[in-house]
Amino acid sequence: MSDKKNFPIGITLFAALCLTTLLGLGIWQLQRLDWKLDKITALDNAYAQEAELLSAETLKTGVKEYQKAQLQGVFLSHTSPILIQSKTFDGQRGYHLIRAVHIDDIAVFVNMGWVAKDFNATALTSEETFDLTGVFYPAERSNAFVPDNSPEQGLWYWPDTTAMAEITNQRHAVQPVFRVMRDDTNHAASAGYEQPIPVGDKPELRNDHLQYAAFWFTMACLFIIIFMIFLSRRMREAAR
Repeated sequence: MSDKKNFPIGITLFAALCLTTLLGLGIWQLQRLDWKLDKITALDNAYAQEAELLSAETLKTGVKEYQKAQLQGVFLSHTSPILIQSKTFDGQRGYHLIRAVHIDDIAVFVNMGWVAKDFNATALTSEETFDLTGVFYPAERSNAFVPDNSPEQGLWYWPDTTAMAEITNQRHAVQPVFRVMRDDTNHAASAGYEQPIPVGDKPELRNDHLQYAAFWFTMACLFIIIFMIFLSRRMREAAR
């Protein structure tokens, strides 16, 4: 009876909560590892493919995320470019320049690349044909800390193609964003300017999730050992 009385129930419950948290973080990192490996595989497969010239009919049926493609069409003269905020290149702050293009009656939002803050995006409203090579990327936030867009104020922090289609009056728009690849020579030089600098090259994704998982599981093991030593000493002292 005295053992039950002296057993530190409150501390043990708190320790169980801490242990659950540590194990949960380790499991979460393993889930993130699976997600990252799937993404790396998808990118490897996409960039290893030959770029396929996509017609309007093909675009209507939908495109896959991380699909490498070639697009030919016309930049929309009546649609102002969209600038995605807070993008850096070589330590300089600037924007990602998004332009709406038409392949027949289908609109595609193209990330032309990085531009400096003093770049004159309003000069890009002329209607011109294009021939671009790149990869379709998901239209999503890069992380949970990216703010909400404010289209009415012209403030964009991530490429929400649904909102972009609404504000530019595009009835038929492809959901993924098309990123122009750096080895495409038709995007900038032919237009007579050095910017935008393409951002569609294959990214080198960090994959440290296995190390993070090992760290949290190690912390959980150490926590168990330390708690068992504490509990053993506590029970011996209470038994005296």
